[in-house]
Amino acid sequence: NGQGDSRFGAYVTAPGQANGATGLFAEMPAINGGADWNRAVFGSITSGRGYAVGVQGSSFNTTPSNQGRSYGVYAQAGNANMNYGLYSTLRGTNRGAAVFGNAAVADNDPSVLFNGQWAAYFLGRGYFSDNVGVSTNNPLSRLSVNGDGNNLYGAYITSPSQGNGSTG
Repeated sequence: NGQGDSRFGAYVTAPGQANGATGLFAEMPAINGGADWNRAVFGSITSGRGYAVGVQGSSFNTTPSNQGRSYGVYAQAGNANMNYGLYSTLRGTNRGAAVFGNAAVADNDPSVLFNGQWAAYFLGRGYFSDNVGVSTNNPLSRLSVNGDGNNLYGAYITSPSQGNGSTG
């Protein structure tokens, strides 16, 4: 449904803009027995110099708006033994993050659902199996804020300044 682009192995343009329209839909039949991995869509690229992206999602309005929602990647999972809306594994020996978020917007409009900018925003409970650090790369306490902490304490909070009346 379009002229395509020679830079892409496959180029799909949605035929319309009706409610629920989809540019590309991939569906696999139910897995019958076994523990094989089946994927509706799989992206893989060998990393070299520069940026390498296995699967990329993008949703962006050129003009700011208080209406609608944009999701770069949207995932659902449910009714299986284990359910993950998004699952990520960091491999190799170099530094990195299994999930990385970067808020590159400045929105302080109180009518917007998430008043402000967030690299991550969670509704509901969160679970961490190891120490959590805020403004530290090496949390030694279960919760370390503004410093590494100490493994003798469950939570270790250091005052960010040493001014008159500051409390850790």
